[in-house]
Amino acid sequence: MHYRPSEFADLAGVSVKTLHRWDSSGKLKPLRTVGGHRYYTDEHINQIKGIIKNPRINIIYCRVSSNAQKPELSNQVEAMKEFCTANGITIDKVIKEIGGGLKFKRKKFLTECRAEFPKVL
Repeated sequence: MHYRPSEFADLAGVSVKTLHRWDSSGKLKPLRTVGGHRYYTDEHINQIKGIIKNPRINIIYCRVSSNAQKPELSNQVEAMKEFCTANGITIDKVIKEIGGGLKFKRKKFLTECRAEFPKVL
């Protein structure tokens, strides 16, 4: 099977720009049509398994300002889950938090992510 760069980037979980960088650096050389357009095959899929060592981690993070908004927190989580499911995104973790929004101190988010995914953050 043959894949255009955008299709292959979706399969690999990277951007098209990353594919171009891999081509320039020699990490993953695409095949080319007579007109010079890049394309990828199933064999390239096997090659990227060795290149991509850390798959993406998808975290849903929902937050409200006060306990009075707690029902809205559940609505946010459900909306995010529906969005992810509809777009084929697997969810690795859901983090819910209640706290003010003026400062960017997300204690629960940072603590849980660092504990569970130390190499990411």
